[in-house]
Amino acid sequence: MDNFGKYERKYSTNDFYLALFYIIFAKSLALKKSINLALTPDNPSPDGRVNRVVKGVTIYDYTV
Repeated sequence: MDNFGKYERKYSTNDFYLALFYIIFAKSLALKKSINLALTPDNPSPDGRVNRVVKGVTIYDYTV
């Protein structure tokens, strides 16, 4: 039982870095593909069909 815990800790760290690598690779690939398709990442739908901004929300200053 004790050896299994050591094995799991050893490889869970490596899995974290591997997952981080896959995320960075996927984000880079998506950015390159969007630029090749002449889509700007900050404005994915110039005609307004897709909008990431929430309308009708007021943000107030937070004071302590």
